[in-house]
Amino acid sequence: MSVDSRKVRRLASDASLKSPQLGAVRDELEAATERARRLVESHTVAALRRPPNAGGWSALQCLTHLNLTTENYMPRLARALAEAPPASGTRRVGIGLIARLLLWSLDPPYWWRFRTQPPFEPGPEDDPKAALASFNRVQGDLLRTLERFDGKALDRVQIASPFNERLEYNVLAALRILAAHERRHLWAAERTVATDD
Repeated sequence: MSVDSRKVRRLASDASLKSPQLGAVRDELEAATERARRLVESHTVAALRRPPNAGGWSALQCLTHLNLTTENYMPRLARALAEAPPASGTRRVGIGLIARLLLWSLDPPYWWRFRTQPPFEPGPEDDPKAALASFNRVQGDLLRTLERFDGKALDRVQIASPFNERLEYNVLAALRILAAHERRHLWAAERTVATDD
């Protein structure tokens, strides 16, 4: 069963969060859900499947890559949720220097390209509506997980990056990195279809 982007936004916005930092990430994820919807609904299938002239992924492949990435993060987030102790107070949580540098390198317009490992490479072209339905489903799962972290000590549990197991960061950093990663690839997808229609 597909979940549309409006329902994803409604699911997330129904709950108020104690943590303003989680609230900010939730807003970013909801904005990404809306951008993905507009991307798919505003362009032809041919435009969504067309790779950029300079090489790289089509808009549809960018969306599929985001689905694969979030699906790989979800078990790690679930383990962290099970291990995270309750937060003591409402102090602001830091994310650390490495995570800040990673965020800086991910946010568009970006300067560095990263080599993608096989588990995260999009396969053959998919149906745009199916890719969007998958994106909405994993976004809904991610938003519900984010809300379950509210009231937890977001900096007391580390998550290993699925892209590089030696790289670890706390839960808040992981969620912010996921949101920045979505902005990166949605920006690239939007640029790829900008010459269409």
